Amino acid sequence: MGGLLSSGSSGTWKDDGSEAVQDGQDGSFHVSGKAKGDAPVCALYSEAISSGEYFEVTCEQLKESAFIGISTEAAFAKGYKCRGLFFGGPGNLANGGGLLRGNFGDGLQTGSVVGFLSDIESSTVKVTVYQGGRCLGQAFESPLQDPSAPIFPVIQAKADGDKFRIVKATPPKERRREPAGGSHFAVGTWRVEKLMVGPELGEFPLASKMDGKPVLLTIKEAEDKKFHLSAKVANTINFQVVLKEDPSAAPFEAVEVAGGMSTMMMGTPGEMEVESVLKLSEVRKWIFNESLLLQGPTLEVSLLPAVEEMPPVNEPL
Repeated sequence: MGGLLSSGSSGTWKDDGSEAVQDGQDGSFHVSGKAKGDAPVCALYSEAISSGEYFEVTCEQLKESAFIGISTEAAFAKGYKCRGLFFGGPGNLANGGGLLRGNFGDGLQTGSVVGFLSDIESSTVKVTVYQGGRCLGQAFESPLQDPSAPIFPVIQAKADGDKFRIVKATPPKERRREPAGGSHFAVGTWRVEKLMVGPELGEFPLASKMDGKPVLLTIKEAEDKKFHLSAKVANTINFQVVLKEDPSAAPFEAVEVAGGMSTMMMGTPGEMEVESVLKLSEVRKWIFNESLLLQGPTLEVSLLPAVEEMPPVNEPL
């Protein structure tokens, strides 16, 4: 998340005509008096955002789904008639009335923090979304129907008692989509960047052997101190990783890797050579410091997160 600039704000939240937006005078509002039905209550923040400005919304209380985004006063309306660029619900992108893309992030719940960074260039706005400190990447690259119209934060809420708070913050440096990861630093999908093999740990010509195709490692938590590791070259090769207590390995974390069950596909000669030298059962320790590093007596594997960028949605604002 970005660095906090203020604990509250001087702005207020504008009601959509439902009379259910109860402004807290400190950057917060809660929903009270919502009419029955599925249509959301929409709230527009009174302070417009400028290019490069970043804001975060915390869902302090959330009983049902909510969407957080940006809009203009002309597009701000009651319920599903409101139009804008939104992220929320189960982790989707929406325009205020309909789905634009699913599975962009995780679902919102009480305590969720969503950040919006908007870059406005003449007649286009580019929006990068953050969730819980993780950059989800650029969500929108949208034409502005009225480039002179100010843009405001907007929230669509669904239930009485829902409460939100907005703050402005220092924009995060990261703009690329980051891996979801897990509770352990090794969890995620990784791309092998460098492969060192043999007693002298000489660099293996990975790129030429793979003809530019990536070698991917996926690590998932199985249970306490145990992980599933799968390597994808021509075949998928599966291993089990167990954390070991070995203070002498510090600052690395000691591991034991076992298994090596593989599918039986025939790849190119280069791919088969990579599989023959990628002896992950030799790994004895790992560490994360900007990249994931696996080390063994005759093997060293450097990996970077393998995250597929999603093309931004083009939706007029």
